[in-house]
Amino acid sequence: MSVKETNLIDGMGIEESTATLVLLAADPYPWELQLTDHLRTAQEKINQYVEFLQTGAFREKYPDKRLKGFRIEYVMKYPCPEKAVSFFEAGKAQLREIHIDFDYSVRAEEEPKA
Repeated sequence: MSVKETNLIDGMGIEESTATLVLLAADPYPWELQLTDHLRTAQEKINQYVEFLQTGAFREKYPDKRLKGFRIEYVMKYPCPEKAVSFFEAGKAQLREIHIDFDYSVRAEEEPKA
């Protein structure tokens, strides 16, 4: 699964220490080509996650869990350009207004050890 499959949740779990439902969006694609399309796809994915949370669809998986918060984690394989950072920061502020935390990070694959 990846960010291009906007209708799927890439990963989901509960952070027990904070009772936070965490949704993971995996972005394995480089940003150099088609930046506008890449940002549009990221926005669609995030919007689907927000809808999943706001409609309570997550309760199918966790019907009896008492949750105190929600977080979307957008994890990229490649560093993003400044335009994407601005997009993510603006989204973070908007999501905070509806009580959803948002984090984004780069987690490149490690080089194989010889």
